[in-house]
Amino acid sequence: FEKAVTNIAMNQQQNLLIASSLDGLIKIFNIQTHELIQQLTTSTSQSIISMIYKNNLVYLGK
Repeated sequence: FEKAVTNIAMNQQQNLLIASSLDGLIKIFNIQTHELIQQLTTSTSQSIISMIYKNNLVYLGK
């Protein structure tokens, strides 16, 4: 019986370790994705702006 209890405790410990590892990986993934989206947004905005200027499509609100 004691062995069974010890096994259960060890399994719980491993489960906690796995859960926290996954949590850490998800956080890293989210940060990376967020940074990537920001970079893409910035470069997309820049290319749109340069395209507008190259084609003299500057809108001055008139």
